[in-house]
Amino acid sequence: MIAAIENENIELINLLLREGIKVKDALLHAIKEEYVEAVETLLLWEEENHVPGEPYSWEAVDRSSSSFTADITPLILAAHKNNYEILKILLDRGATLPMPHDVRCGCDECVTSSEQDSLRHSQSRINAYKALSSSSLIALSSKDPISTAFHLSWELRRLSRMETEFRAEYTVS
Repeated sequence: MIAAIENENIELINLLLREGIKVKDALLHAIKEEYVEAVETLLLWEEENHVPGEPYSWEAVDRSSSSFTADITPLILAAHKNNYEILKILLDRGATLPMPHDVRCGCDECVTSSEQDSLRHSQSRINAYKALSSSSLIALSSKDPISTAFHLSWELRRLSRMETEFRAEYTVS
């Protein structure tokens, strides 16, 4: 499937889907390659084959064989690529990107995640903020893009002072 995506061969992608190939994280690869037609095809396949209550194909993949970490969703990856067209497709289908929890959040989810792997927990926050700072995502999802950009800039500046080991990442975002 990955080779078909990289070679932009939609006929082969459709054939593989009809034959029941395991999709795994193919959608994320299509987004990474910015192959819009494959993204649309894989999203349609996902809508037709997803069982409510089950994880989506990119969520169910074995992380040891995936090129992507568990916190990378289609919307986050499309925002990292700043691909307006793919972001629009995902947002039109209901994808959302909530604000990350505060760096000092004490909710059960944050405490557990931080205890299991504090570096991955922090990396997840950085990935979310990189996505939120995508100009295309801001343009598509904000009623006031200028205000959103300023508020996000202030938040990133605050985070750069709090998470000193990731200061450079928050400053670049």
